[in-house]
Amino acid sequence: MADQVKLMLDNHPEVVEIQVEYLNGETRDYSLEEEGEDGAPSLSRESVISSLLSEVDWAQVDQIEVEMENGDKVEMDVETGELEAPEADDEEDEDEESEDEESEDEESEDEDSEDEEEEEEEEEEEEEEEEEEDSDEEV
Repeated sequence: MADQVKLMLDNHPEVVEIQVEYLNGETRDYSLEEEGEDGAPSLSRESVISSLLSEVDWAQVDQIEVEMENGDKVEMDVETGELEAPEADDEEDEDEESEDEESEDEESEDEDSEDEEEEEEEEEEEEEEEEEEDSDEEV
């Protein structure tokens, strides 16, 4: 698993933090940013990754979550090493999707009402034309 984590971190330089959760529920956070707390330079990213890889008891790891530069948090599948959205965020995504669907519904309702208005206008124009034809025939 350590090899998968290293490969994932090498392929995703945008990862700034990794949280390891063990089977016993204990968690440990590792910051991969190269700045210390007071803006002072700290260890290089490579050094931090090396330290992380040697410190973690990979056989006891239950879950790995990574944080990206933009603040997004995603889980790493401990079996495949692939990044995937964590379950908690999936619920938020579903909420966002339902909000998107609602706004799409509103938009389609607006479009429907616009279509209805256009149809009504066309019908009125046709009626006016028919009335004009009728009045022309009378003359």
